[in-house]
Amino acid sequence: MKKLLATLILSFIVISIYSQEFTKLTLTNSGLELFDYYRKVRNKYSHEYIDDLKMEKAYKQITNLNTQISSCYPKLNAPNEFDKINFDDFILFTRLVKDIAYGLTDIIQPISNNLLVDYYRRKDMFKHLGQNLPRKTNAIKGHLREYFGIVDDSEEIICLYISHSPNG
Repeated sequence: MKKLLATLILSFIVISIYSQEFTKLTLTNSGLELFDYYRKVRNKYSHEYIDDLKMEKAYKQITNLNTQISSCYPKLNAPNEFDKINFDDFILFTRLVKDIAYGLTDIIQPISNNLLVDYYRRKDMFKHLGQNLPRKTNAIKGHLREYFGIVDDSEEIICLYISHSPNG
């Protein structure tokens, strides 16, 4: 059941990502195949009973990605077979995970600033600041930056929040 759920979630992510224009390898089927290969490497390293043939098969599945990988991540001699894993594989996997994370955050950004305004109203997070507008503005800016990574649209969100707040 967990594997089915994970597959469905990954399929949804791939469909969502595929509909957007990404130049990186990471958020395509190819990037997920490469990620899956390194997942299998980790499993083989942790569990000796995993068959060597399974690892060879997994490596053969990603060998056709070498040109894509070298164009997205130049100067790396990776991916490598399980027995020949090296520091370049570590660097490639680290970059891959970071790029996947960046891609996912692009997908899940709020579509509308009104969603954030509604969120702040529902939570009533800044009630304790009362009528102190400068403190409330700074608190909202800090919260937007820290929790949502929003810097550019913060003024618009603050104006919407304050203009629709009963306490101003």
